[in-house]
Amino acid sequence: MIDSKPTFQLNGIPNKRIVFRSFLEAKWALFFDHLHFNWSYEPQTFELPNGSHYTPDFYLEGIGWVEIKPNVEKLLEVKNKLLLFSCHKEKLIPQNFSNRFFSISSSFPTFDGRHTVVEWLPNKFISGGMKFAVDTICSPHFVEFKNQFPNEYIKLIDKTFEEVRASRRNGFFSMKEILFYVSLDMGATFNDSRQFFFK
Repeated sequence: MIDSKPTFQLNGIPNKRIVFRSFLEAKWALFFDHLHFNWSYEPQTFELPNGSHYTPDFYLEGIGWVEIKPNVEKLLEVKNKLLLFSCHKEKLIPQNFSNRFFSISSSFPTFDGRHTVVEWLPNKFISGGMKFAVDTICSPHFVEFKNQFPNEYIKLIDKTFEEVRASRRNGFFSMKEILFYVSLDMGATFNDSRQFFFK
C-alpha cells in the first residue's frame, strides 16, 4: 500500500509526497525542478463538452499545461481528447492560469526530434524541433540567460537531460507508481532529490 511507504525530509524540511503515474513523469519533474520551473503535477481535471474528463500531467507556471507521452503513437491514441481540450481551453481554464497547451512525446526526457514538443492550438498543432522547444518551454528563471547566451542555455538543457536520464529506479519506485518527495515550500533541487531517490 502506498500509505505504508516511509516519508523523508530534505534538509530537515517536511515534504509533501507526490505519487507519479509513471517513472517518465517523475523524470520530467526532476528536469523541471532542476531548471527552477514552478510546476504542479495533475493540478486540475477538466470536464470536456462531450462529458469526458481530462487531466493534464503538469502545469508550468507562466508557460502552460503539459501532457507527457513516451512516443507519438501513444500521443495519437488520445489525440481527439487533446484536440477537444485545446479547442475549448479558453473557456475551461481559469483566467489566472496560462491557456497554452503542450505535449511532449519521448521515452526519456529530451527535446530532440521534430515532433517531441507540440503546441496544441484550436483545430491544429505546431512543432519545430529543439529550437521551438527551448523557446517555448523555458523556465522564467532562465529567460534572460537564454536570450543573452542561447548556446550556453542549450548546453545547460543538454547537461540537465543527461543527468536526469542517468538516474534510475531504486527501492522506492514500483512498476506502476513512483514515490518522489519534494519540498513544495522550499523547492528541492535536483541534487537534493537525487541523493535520496536515485543512485
